Amino acid sequence: MYEKFHREGIDWYHFESITKNKDSKEKFLILAEEKNISRYIQKNFYSDLKRDRTSLSERHLFISFELPDLFGKFEKYRKQEIKIIMGKDFLITSSIYPDQGLKNFKNHFNNLESFDSNKINCVLPTCVVYYFVYLIEKIYENLNSDLLKIREEIEEIEEEIFTEKEFIMVKKISLTNRRLLDFRKILRAQKTTWHYFFEISKNFFEKESSHNAIDSIVLSHDISYQNAEELKEMLWELRDTNNSLLSSKQAEASKTFTLIAFLTLPITLFISIISLPTNQSHLFLGHKNDFTLTIIISLLLFSLTLYISRRKKWW
Repeated sequence: MYEKFHREGIDWYHFESITKNKDSKEKFLILAEEKNISRYIQKNFYSDLKRDRTSLSERHLFISFELPDLFGKFEKYRKQEIKIIMGKDFLITSSIYPDQGLKNFKNHFNNLESFDSNKINCVLPTCVVYYFVYLIEKIYENLNSDLLKIREEIEEIEEEIFTEKEFIMVKKISLTNRRLLDFRKILRAQKTTWHYFFEISKNFFEKESSHNAIDSIVLSHDISYQNAEELKEMLWELRDTNNSLLSSKQAEASKTFTLIAFLTLPITLFISIISLPTNQSHLFLGHKNDFTLTIIISLLLFSLTLYISRRKKWW
């Protein structure tokens, strides 16, 4: 898939599934020759890098980073990968799968009123920075939106914990925690990538205003990471609460089973003894009311053990 947009002297080209789609790759190579993009950046753009990377050529700035998949929208064990090439008057982006953040950016890119007027009236190449920063902001906004859904899940878990569903919540808490762990791991890797990107971008953009604009990406990144950290702490507290309730319930169940075994042990032992196949008659065995006597003695034994358990305050 290939799309092209134009606004205020800025061209934006977006490719989807370029690593898998031969037609998209051919269109990119034609565009790359037209924009005089270095072979090294070209290869990074259409190859499956599987890790974050950033590089600078004489005329172009490149960055690639992964996005976490919180809700299994993508293929199993795969993450969304965003790649961006920035020139003096254009942006080229690619994604493996459709991305809501890029979709939101496209909607705003086509809407003149959605950008600050000062940014719209900027001059090239400074103008490209603002579009780039705005694109990254939209990507992180989408991540924060996903985190809000995770927060809703955690609130549902909290309600379920106190409705006698502790055992079911063990698995749900673990799955949610795994997604947050994956999210935080990817964002930690991004922080290093952004650090190197900021350093090399100073050689690409000379104006101090451009540096300040790019530095604002750190805020968007940190907000997302901090939100994930808060959710992690909430989830851990709920896990401790759930484990405590579950342990208490299991202990209560064990206590109940132990008490039942204690109450029935004398009866079981008594019946086992009088049932032994021996030559001698046991007590009242053979008596015309032997069954009635067995029941009465069993009840007396049960009452005795019950009295002992109550006296000891075992329940």
